[in-house]
Amino acid sequence: MLATDSPTVCVRMSMQLVGGALIAILGLATLAFALFQRMRKARLRRDRALTDAAASIQRCWQIAERVPAAYLPPSLRRLIARLVQSTSSRTLKLDPKNTFLREQETRSRMMLASAAREPQPNARPMLSPKDRKAVTDSLRDLKRLAQYAKQVGLIPAAECNRESMVIDAVLLRIMVDHLKQNALNSEAIGNPSDAASYIMRALQALTAGNEGGRFKDEISNLNRELERIRKGSRSDAGRGRDDNALLQGLQAQAASDGAGLKRPHYDGR
Repeated sequence: MLATDSPTVCVRMSMQLVGGALIAILGLATLAFALFQRMRKARLRRDRALTDAAASIQRCWQIAERVPAAYLPPSLRRLIARLVQSTSSRTLKLDPKNTFLREQETRSRMMLASAAREPQPNARPMLSPKDRKAVTDSLRDLKRLAQYAKQVGLIPAAECNRESMVIDAVLLRIMVDHLKQNALNSEAIGNPSDAASYIMRALQALTAGNEGGRFKDEISNLNRELERIRKGSRSDAGRGRDDNALLQGLQAQAASDGAGLKRPHYDGR
């Protein structure tokens, strides 16, 4: 009985061994595939992080190049340098030998040093419509970069909120300068009503952003300018009425004189 059963037992044991080996092979293959996928995803995340960091850094430098110094206070220049520096430092942990990121760290330190010692220009250039759009878009982009940096922990929330307020103030300044220039142009071509309208819009914008009375003096100056334009407009209107009255009087007198003239007598000869 044992002799007849032994071949069957051997076959059964062989099948179990083969099945176990197959299961082990499948398990190892699954584990290897899972490890490969994990490494692949980690590499993709690393590459994506490097690409995003490079794009963010490039955007920062583009902002610094596009915005004139008069519209980029030292605190915003420091913010740009801090964004570049913190982005480079964090991303270098993923690729310590990355020469591009190390160069950005050096460049950001140089910008921080220059922002600390270079004074803010007093005169603001008049921006063309195209330049004004480029500058305002760049400043709004800087605000978005600062908000993202706050979310991922690159800069403190207090710093982000403070510099966001600075950006809003610069955007307001650009709009007010534009309105004032439009008022000057309108007055120069003889449209005082349009000039007054531009000044009123500038006043409304400054009044809405006058936290702590920081625009108090400029608001007073614009109010005086508005009153001057309105007085000039009333004077011009008065002169126009006087001129019209004088012209009408002269025309009436001429008509009267013409009616009183006698025709020369024609005696038929």
